[in-house]
Parts: sequence; structure tokens; C-alpha cells
Amino acid sequence: MKRSMPTAAAFMAVAGLFLSGGIASAQSKDAVFYQKHTPPFFVAAGNLGSASFQPGAKVLDFELNDGRKASFATLTLDSILFVKNAGKIAAMPFADEVIAKAFASQNVPGYSEVQEPSYKDFKDGDEFFNDYLENYTVEKTISITFSGNSANIPASLPKNVTITKNGAHVTAKCAKGHIQFNLSGSTDNGSFTLVDLGEDSKKCHVQLNGISITNPKGPAINIQSGKAVYLKLAAGKSNTLKDGKTYDIVADQDRKAALFSEGQLIISGTGSLSVVSAGGHGICSDDYIRIRSGAGSISVTSDFDGINAKEKFMMYGGKISINAKGDGIQVRQGHAEIYAGQLFVNSSDNGIKVNYEKPDSAYLDIRGGFQRIETEGTRGHAINVTGRILHTSGAVSMLKSGGLGSKCLKSDSGISISASTIYAWNTAQNLDETDDTAKARAISGSSIEIGKSSLLYVNAAKTGIHSAGNLTVSGGETFISATERDKCLNVKGTVSQSQGLVVIGTQE
Repeated sequence: MKRSMPTAAAFMAVAGLFLSGGIASAQSKDAVFYQKHTPPFFVAAGNLGSASFQPGAKVLDFELNDGRKASFATLTLDSILFVKNAGKIAAMPFADEVIAKAFASQNVPGYSEVQEPSYKDFKDGDEFFNDYLENYTVEKTISITFSGNSANIPASLPKNVTITKNGAHVTAKCAKGHIQFNLSGSTDNGSFTLVDLGEDSKKCHVQLNGISITNPKGPAINIQSGKAVYLKLAAGKSNTLKDGKTYDIVADQDRKAALFSEGQLIISGTGSLSVVSAGGHGICSDDYIRIRSGAGSISVTSDFDGINAKEKFMMYGGKISINAKGDGIQVRQGHAEIYAGQLFVNSSDNGIKVNYEKPDSAYLDIRGGFQRIETEGTRGHAINVTGRILHTSGAVSMLKSGGLGSKCLKSDSGISISASTIYAWNTAQNLDETDDTAKARAISGSSIEIGKSSLLYVNAAKTGIHSAGNLTVSGGETFISATERDKCLNVKGTVSQSQGLVVIGTQE
């Protein structure tokens, strides 16, 4: 999808400025804001009440006729001239208005995607060769049809494959590769379990072909094998998986989710999947989870985490909608990569959490796609990462957090933003005025870099952008609105700006 950049009137850009003191009254028709490295921008002078500054001042204050105020760092402004006519008129953007309008709309803005590498790019033995169903040859399909309190199993099975059932609870042992399990039908008291056979376990392909499974006492699908599982959503088919509030304890089994896999879980196919979990996570892997390009719609409702992966989470497509009382997506001991697709999260805790004690491993790359994440719990951050955050390549993220001490975009390491768009709306109050980690902020990192072609709209009840270290601006446009001007930017280190635009304003 091609990226559609929102338009905005920008009033500051790069270095070098010197203004004489005084007050400029908006008596002419237009005001022109001249900048050295970018074209000038214009504002209808009738919207401006006054512009005031003093010699050597760092801030230039504007007041509009409707009573609102905006402040601009004079170090980045070249000059201002009031003229009778200008060839281009633009309205002054206010971050709070832009963000409120964006979140009020249900439309998905334009965004860019990074194409998933082709399976042809990998050969056997490469790291990601086995992530592609195209590289897995199915030699035998075993169809299992669930019907009420029973399930139909083929009378004849391949060698090294055994299947047993207890009512509609089906257990398979597969020591033969190149097998596809095709699941269809419906049961309110059933499950599908693939048993771990240790070194004899093989990768397998599980196709959901119009299946509805509810297991009142555990996972609906339980893959205990440590091998990769290709989970395909059959075209044109809707699938539903539900667990119960309390899981039975089964010896030598982890049972963590309505859809659980000990090994890699690779999801593809254009069908749809709905997962509802009351006793565990929605979807969980004790290895990694990958959503393939072209994947269909996946909806997860969970009393715990929506999606939980141990090693990593990768998203190359699909439309994922998560409503979780825990985290929307959590990676326990690794990293997350989002390249494409649409992600919608409503959660009480974190929207995306990559929180591991090794920051070099616990990073988040958002290189494309659209993400709309809203959180409401205490310290429930929209994005919470131990390591660095990279946001680039045409990605568009709408982030909102409202719980005490919460943040929209939080990294214990650095944040780098370029060629992408972020809407960060933090309505939260501080949890503890004396504890720095409990303070509400829209964007917070140990250092922050804002690069070319980036567009940030930040609105905060407390602090807009906080950097425990340096803030480096080399391009893009950043609009920040907060209740107090000195809360818009809170930088403990050095602020450096070579190009780009930063506009701050109050919500008075």
C-alpha cells in the first residue's frame, strides 16, 4: 500500500536565526515564515493575535485570536515577514486537534509495507528456509472432522502416525514428516493435541478448514511438539478456538493458551481465525510466532496476553485485532519485528511489550504497516521495550495510553524515528511525582533521534517527549502539545537540530 503523508503547515526548520526584539502585530493578510533549508510556509494573518519575542530569547510566543497559544524555538527559525498577499495559505496545526481527529476516525491512513522475502531467496539450511510452507511438501493429508461430542478419524493412517480420541478430544502422534492435518467441523467439548515425541517429532502442517473448537478445560489446539508448525487458514473459511476458565493439569505438558505451540508457530492463509481465551493467553509459542504475508484476519480476545511468544514475533501481513486484559503482544526473551499488515490492540497492560533483561536482544523494529494501540491500565504503556526502538519505512502508528504513569512509546534504550508517522496521545497523570519511572509521558527514551521524512503528532496531559540523554533532530516535522509549555520537551542531555521542524504549543 502506498503511503499517504498528512499535510501540515510547518513553521520551523533549521538553524541560523536572528530576530530583533519587539511585538509583531498581525495587521497584514498573511505571515510568511522563512526557513533556510525548506520552502517557506504561510499562515493567514487573521488567525494570529500576536507574536512576541525578546533579543536573545530561545522561545517565540504566538497567540491566536481564539485564545490558544503556540511556542517555537527561535534557534530554528530564519525570519518572519507580514505581507499583504501570499501565494499559499495554510492553517497552523495543533497536535491535540490532529490527534483527536485521527483517533475519532475509523479509517486506516495510508502506510507503506516491506515485502516479505520470497521463499526462493532461501535454500535448505538457511535460517528462515523452514519458515515457508512453500518449502514443505505434503505427502499425506489426514482429515479430522469434529461433530458435537465426537470426531471422525480416518480408518487408515500412514506408518508412524497414530491418532486416538476421547469423545471429541483428539490426540495425534506423528513421527513421520510431510503430513498435513486438515481440521473441520464443530465441538463444544473437544481439542486437538499433537504429542511431543522428542527427537522423533517432525514438522507438520495443520490446516484450519472451517473449524470451531471449544475446550472447557484447556487449549483448543495444543502442539506439544518442539518442531515448527505451519498453521494455515483455509481460503474462505472462518475458524474459532476457545478455551475454558480453568485448565486441567497434564503431566509433562505446558498448556498456556487457547492456541499453543511448543515450537515455531507460522501462520498463513487468507481465511479468518477468532481466538477467545479465559484461562490462558490467546495465542502462545514457547519459540517464535510469524505471521506471513497475505495472512487473513486474526481476532484475539484474552483474559491474559493476546499473543505471547518466547523468542520473537514477526509480522509480514494480516489484520490482527487484539482485546486483552494482559499485554496485547508480549515477547518474553527476544525481539519483535513488524513489516506489514494492520495491528489493532486494546489492552489493560502494555500494547506491545518486549521486556527482557538483555537490551541488545529485546528490541522492536517497526518497518512498515499500520498499528493502532490503546491501553488503559496503570503503567500500561502502548509500546514498552527494554532495548532500542526503530520506527521507519513508511510505518504509521497511532498510540494512546491513559493509565497512571503510562507512556505511549517507551524504550529503556534509544528511539530512532525516520520516514514514518506517529500519533502519540497520552492522557495519563503521574503515578508518583518522585519516581521518574512512574511519570506519564507520551514518548520516553534514553536517547531520541528524529530523522528525515518523519511526522510526529504528540499530545500529553503531562510530558510530551522525554529523553534521559540527547535529542537529535535531523529532519521531519514534530508537533507537540502539552498543558504546560515546559512539559512539551524534557531533555536531560543535549538538544541538537540540523534540519527538520519542532513546534510546541500549550492546550490553554
